[in-house]
Order: sequence, then C-alpha cells, then structure tokens
Amino acid sequence: MANVENPEAEGMEASDASFVDGDDGDDSSPSKKGSLAELLKDPSMLAAIQAKIRSRDQIQAHTEYMRSLPRPVKRRIKALKKLQLESTNIEAKFFMELHNLEIKYQALYKDQYDMRSKIVNAEHEPNDEECKWSLDNEEEELSNELKDKVNVGDTKDDVKGVPEFWFKVLKNVSLLDEMIHEQDEPVLKHLTDIKYEVTNDPAGFKLEFFFSPNDYFTNSVLTKTYELKCEPEEDDPFSFEGPEIIRCRGCPIDWKKGKNVTVRVVKKKQKHKGHGGVRMVTKTIPTDSFFNFFDPPEVKDDESDEDQQQILSADFEFRGSVLGLYRRIMRVQKTWQSKDPEESKDDKAFILAEARRLFKQNKSLKDRGDIIASIKEGEARLELAIHYQNPHPRPVNLPPHSLATGWTKMKAEERKRRLGKPVYVKSLDEVS
Repeated sequence: MANVENPEAEGMEASDASFVDGDDGDDSSPSKKGSLAELLKDPSMLAAIQAKIRSRDQIQAHTEYMRSLPRPVKRRIKALKKLQLESTNIEAKFFMELHNLEIKYQALYKDQYDMRSKIVNAEHEPNDEECKWSLDNEEEELSNELKDKVNVGDTKDDVKGVPEFWFKVLKNVSLLDEMIHEQDEPVLKHLTDIKYEVTNDPAGFKLEFFFSPNDYFTNSVLTKTYELKCEPEEDDPFSFEGPEIIRCRGCPIDWKKGKNVTVRVVKKKQKHKGHGGVRMVTKTIPTDSFFNFFDPPEVKDDESDEDQQQILSADFEFRGSVLGLYRRIMRVQKTWQSKDPEESKDDKAFILAEARRLFKQNKSLKDRGDIIASIKEGEARLELAIHYQNPHPRPVNLPPHSLATGWTKMKAEERKRRLGKPVYVKSLDEVS
C-alpha cells in the first residue's frame, strides 16, 4: 500500500535511489556528496525529509503515550476499536449499496442520454414541443425589429446537429482546456459522445469516448475501465474511507501512419565516431497529449504486491479521481453556451496550487523509470482539475490531495502550509 502517514517519503526514497544505485558504498565519494548536495537544494526534497522526521517523532510519541496509559484505559480503547471496526464494515456495505444504486439509475438516464446524442449528431431533429424551454425568455423580450434582424442573419439552415459539441464542452473547462494540446484539437473535433457505465462484476466503472470516422485513428470508441475495491484492509481496517481504485485498463489506439499525436518526430545530427562524418538521425519521442489518458501503466502478473502498489499509486496519485470526469462534463455541457463561469476564484487558485505541488513532486520522482515516464503532465493537470471540480460527494473516495493519501488526516494548518502559493503553471520546466 502507499505510505499513508507520509506519502512524500516515497518520493524521497525514489530520489535517494538515483544516487545510491551503482555506488561502491563509499560515503566520501565526491559524486555521491555532489548528488546529495543537489538533492538537499530541492525544497520538495527537504520538505519530504522533514515530514519523514516529523512522522517518526509522532509515531514514537504515540507509542510512548499508549504505553503510559493505565491498563483499564487500554482495555476500554480495545472496545472502542472493536466498535470502530463494526462501523467501518457498515460503511463498506453502504458504499456497495450506493454503487448498486448507481447501476439502477444508470438505466433511467439512458433514454435521455441517447436522445441527447441523437440531437447533437443530427440523427434527430427536435420538434416544437421538445424545444420548449421555460427559462428562456429572451425571445419574448426581443422587439419585432430585433427578431427580424436575427432571422435575417440566421442563414445557416444547412448546419446539422450541434457541431463540435463535445470538443467545446471539454474546451469550456479551463483546466481541461490547458490539458488539450494543439495537435489534439483536430482529433477531438471528431468526438461525438462520452458515456459512463457503472459495472458490478467486478465493481467498477467505464468511460467511453466515441469518435466519428477520421484521418487519425481507426477506432470508433476509446475506453478506460476502472476496478474498485469496497472493503477494509484486514491489516489496516481503520484506513478505509470508501471505495478505492485498485486497477485500471486503457485501450490501444490504432493510429494511422504519421497521425499519432502522442509522439513527435525529432531530427538530430549524429557524428560518426570513426570517420567523423555527420548524418541526420530521426527519433520518435513521447509528447504531452490528451490521448495519453488511454495508456495507463500496466501491472504485470509477475509483479510483487509492493511493485503493483507502487505502479498503481504512481498512476492514481497523479491522475486523481477519474470518476468525476463524466459527471463534471455532464454539468458543464448544460451551461457551456451561457458563458457562466462555474469555478470560483478561490477554487481555481486551490487547484492551481495543487498542480504546482504535483509537478514539483513529479520532478523528484522522474527516476522511477517506466512508471513515471507514462504519466504525462497534461494527464496530471486533467485529473487534478476533474477531482477538485467533482460536484458529487465522495462517489469514489480517493485522497482529496492527489499526492498525499493521508490528506484527510492532516490538521487544517498543515493542509494550508502544504498548499503553498498558487501560481499558473504551463509546463513542468516552469516549476523550480
């Protein structure tokens, strides 16, 4: 499991490995001293070390306190723990019933969502009765002269459906807009629908992104599936806070030749070691893209439990709660034309502050190799934005603080201290 008491320590340990591996064990080694000095200059590294020391002190103080209690008090505390465990088991049943309730109501939403898709994609033209909207009084307030001007200017009768509806929905959310890169836009204009399905065996949910035929890939639908666990851990039952994502699976994207927007081609000059000649070498390197969302880290069957948890933690801690994606979009799509901002300035500042911390932590964890290499800055920004703007209370209780699984257990002062000063961050390189 992730380090609940001190998640920053994981980043510290991963960074430690970058200068320990391959060392001959001589602490006086100049390279080791230099690497250590560089690490200690990193504010996030210092914070992680300090947090680890504080955590050890707290554990020691707690242990000493428990030892000092009279035997009758210790006995009563055991009774309280037993009651708490019973309450936790009841809470787990509650969340499972809530999950089953979502499955029940999923069927009730189906007709409305199907009709919306038909209207957006020009498969159904709504009649006068379907177009009645009681809150729209604009037409009644217009003068006849203004009505005529509006009608004269409205000559695009050949427009079908609602063009680029879902693309505009995604772009209307400021932080999703930042995540969408220039090369993604023409692809996302082919997005025709987004669906969310709750599953029961195993418990989880699935996101489906539907696309019209396009010049970029042959897939008609891209999926992301998540598996949930809704029961306390036997060895740590009091850490249970609701359903948690234990596994995720993306899907392969069948890119057409030269159309893969998740990579870019770089040409470099390479000098031959023998005769000194120069040649041009072409390399394909990964790049930030919305579509990296569908390529999460894979957990192999031969991975140890600890390795599996590290991979999942690296993915989920940076991605945040993906369950909020569909619901967030559902809320935004209702108001994107009104230009009514849904995020308050305080909310936005809070999200940006968390994004800043996220990218700083990502910097210190870059030596985790393939695990971190698969987690793109844009994905982190997307999932962070989704998590903090999720209008539903705890549908899946991932940590409110993307990098700290112990966030809910921190005091308000500690949370405030960790947030830091909110700033706009466009790229990882801007974070120092």
